[in-house]
Amino acid sequence: MNKRTRILCLVFAAVMLLSFASCSKKTDASSQGETPVSTYTFYNPLTEPAYIANDNTPVEPDKTKVEKINEYKAKNKETVGWLTIPGTLIDDIVFQDPNGNEKYMRLDNNGKWALEGCFFADYRIATQNRASLGKNTIIYGHNLNDDKKNGVRFAQLMNYTDLEYAKAHPYIHFTTAEDEMVFKVFAAFYTETAFDYIKTKFNDVTQFTDLVKEARTRSEHNFDVNVTASDKIITLSTCTYKFGGVSNKQQRFVVMGRLLHTGEKDTDPVNAVKNPSPKAPKFK
Repeated sequence: MNKRTRILCLVFAAVMLLSFASCSKKTDASSQGETPVSTYTFYNPLTEPAYIANDNTPVEPDKTKVEKINEYKAKNKETVGWLTIPGTLIDDIVFQDPNGNEKYMRLDNNGKWALEGCFFADYRIATQNRASLGKNTIIYGHNLNDDKKNGVRFAQLMNYTDLEYAKAHPYIHFTTAEDEMVFKVFAAFYTETAFDYIKTKFNDVTQFTDLVKEARTRSEHNFDVNVTASDKIITLSTCTYKFGGVSNKQQRFVVMGRLLHTGEKDTDPVNAVKNPSPKAPKFK
C-alpha cells in the first residue's frame, strides 16, 4: 500500500469514528422533559393539531324538524331548536329563556307545569347557527328516575356509562331553523357542580382546553375524538343520584360532544375504551 493510499484510509477512518461518536451522544428526548403521550388509549396530544380551521357555512337542516320548530315557535317565541341523539328517546324541542335557567325547569313543551320539565338551553348562549355558537353550547334536561336508563328526558344519558352503548350512539344533533349541527361525543362523566363545566366565557384558549382536558379525565370512557382549541362543543347536563341520592344536590352527569370538523360525517365510527380510573367527583 503506497503512502497516498494509507493517508486516504486514515482520513476515512477518522471521519467514520467522528460519525459514530456523534450518534452515541444524541440526547434522549424523554430525559429532556418531553411531554409523555397521553394516558388515553387513542387521544394523543403530541400528534393532535393545536388548531383546525372549520367552515362555518350552515348545513341545510332537516325539513321535518324545521317544521316542528316553527310550529312551536308560533306558540312560544323562546323556541330555539331540536335536540336528537339517534337511536335514543332523546328527540325533542329545545327552549331558552334569555333571562335565566329557572323558567323551563318545570314546564313541559306546551308551557304547562310538569315535574320532568323540558329541554332548555343555557340563557347565556347563542343558538342560531354554527357561526353564532359560542365555545360551549349547554342544554339541560331532568333525570327523575333514580338513574334508570329508560326514563324520560335526560335519564337516557345514563346509558353512556355503558361502553358499547356509548360507541353505538356517538353523535348529538342540534337542529335550528338555520342549521343542522352535529357533535361527536368525546366525554361522559359524573361530576360535582364545583367543576364549572357549564362555563361559557373563556379568557383565553387555555381555559377552554383545560375544561376539555378535565372532562376527559373524568370521562367513563376514552373516546377517539380530538378536540382542539378552535373547536366548539355541546354539553348535555342532567342530575344523577349515584352519590347520596336526592339529598346530594351537587351531583351531575354530563355528556359532551365536539362539533364535526369539515369532511367528517355522522356515519363515521367512533372508537372508545373504558377509562380504567376516571376522576371521581368530590363533594363538600
